[in-house]
Amino acid sequence: MLWKKIDILLSILLTENISFGTMTSAKYKIVLISASLLILSHYARSQSNTCNSSQNGNWNTLSSWGCGSIPKDGALSGWSREYIYINHEIYIADNATIDLRDSEVIELVITSGHTLTFRPNAKLLLPENAQITIQNGGTIHAEDANSDNLILMGNSGIAGTDLFSSGTGVWGESCGCYSGDVTGPKTLDKFTSASTLPVALLYFNAESNHTKVQLKWETERETNFNYFEVERSSDNMYFSKLTTVQGMGNDHLPKKYYYNDLTPSEGYTYYRLKMIDFDEKYYYSPVVTISPTLSPSAYIYPKINKSTDQWMLYTSHEFKNATIHFMQMNGKLTKTLFLHSNQNNTLSLHELQPGMYTVTISIDNHQFTDKIIIQ
Repeated sequence: MLWKKIDILLSILLTENISFGTMTSAKYKIVLISASLLILSHYARSQSNTCNSSQNGNWNTLSSWGCGSIPKDGALSGWSREYIYINHEIYIADNATIDLRDSEVIELVITSGHTLTFRPNAKLLLPENAQITIQNGGTIHAEDANSDNLILMGNSGIAGTDLFSSGTGVWGESCGCYSGDVTGPKTLDKFTSASTLPVALLYFNAESNHTKVQLKWETERETNFNYFEVERSSDNMYFSKLTTVQGMGNDHLPKKYYYNDLTPSEGYTYYRLKMIDFDEKYYYSPVVTISPTLSPSAYIYPKINKSTDQWMLYTSHEFKNATIHFMQMNGKLTKTLFLHSNQNNTLSLHELQPGMYTVTISIDNHQFTDKIIIQ
């Protein structure tokens, strides 16, 4: 009723063709009040069409949402909002299906820095013309990319019939679509993905040996595929390109790829593949993580020993070459040992006289200092 009165009031003002130059004080106030009410009306209506997440949690839990209801079941539950915003860490539980195909949802937005996680066999069904907007740093994540996950755009159809007879799968193993992490900026709708990706990625992993990170991946199939971009991030939000790796061909034969990151970060490091086809469409692999590693170390054990033939060199990592210098406290070099592997690190020091020695250990590109006492 309030909105109807505002519309009538504005209609009267407009039909009188009042100019601001000749407007009386009372009429001027009426115009200002009317304009303010219209702004409030637009804001209220926009808010009533939006549902925002309110805290981290399960999609199917009321406390996860700030709009007083759970976005699900569409017309069956009377849920009729047009926009859903994921502003927290929200997950769809194992084997759960969120069916909004009969709703009025226009857009699902995953905002920057937040994630919508699909636990094993979770499904999200949206109206045919809806879209998912993933902002920069937002993510769709599958806990198990090989499980029966699905995002589908379509009509509800007839209960019990095949989902794909009245809808288009855009993500997830259930539709044969890409099922790994999708990181924004990215938009998904019924036109932006195909049921079969140009690349079937068998695995993508990373291994660290303290001086480099080796990335390995293998494809089962490449169709209309051009190249990979290897990307790295320190926060799992903002990725930068390390290099480009050209695809090997268009066929169904397995292909293995390798890349060495020779300047890895010291903290947590995240890697992913951007897979780009000849049509300039692209998809992302799941993200792999390298954890921080301890700094290399090396020392002689024991520190004090009566025997000159029971000393050991201990190292935290494998090495190719090691050089060990023994110096008396006056700085005189008395012995040097060379080791070419750490298969046998027993040291014979029978030439050394009792006393304290400074030991300098050079291993590959690292140098360590230690002290021992021979009694």
